[in-house]
Amino acid sequence: MKILLKSRVKKDFHRVVSGYNEALFRFLMPPLGLLRLLRYDGQNPGDIVHLRFGIPLINDFKVVIRNAWTSPKEYRFADRGLVMPFGIRFWQHTHRVVSLNENNTALFDLIEFKTDWWLLDLLIYPLLFLFFLPRTWQYARYYKQLSHRK
Repeated sequence: MKILLKSRVKKDFHRVVSGYNEALFRFLMPPLGLLRLLRYDGQNPGDIVHLRFGIPLINDFKVVIRNAWTSPKEYRFADRGLVMPFGIRFWQHTHRVVSLNENNTALFDLIEFKTDWWLLDLLIYPLLFLFFLPRTWQYARYYKQLSHRK
């Protein structure tokens, strides 16, 4: 199954790409201790990101960055699941940052996942959608705060 979310930030492309880091990752994490970041290497091929759920009996979530690509107007990297919760057997999350013009940037989150059972895919889909949906406005808040701090 696939989930595609698009966000728009009123910042130039280079500023947005330079802000794609551990601080942004922590900013996007859900509140109330639902997730804890155990490891964040970055977003270069081979880097690992490891999360632990604050809910008992749920597996850790660990991904490896499989590829990264950049051009003057686009930055992209994808993480692939190594250890996944909820019976997920395949996970890939592609992050894209695209320059729209000198003052606006689009961010895309493409989440692809699969379990061994199509009904479980259908049950997990709304949970993942709701988990990632806040990013559509969190990106704008983060980059607005980032510009005030500098």
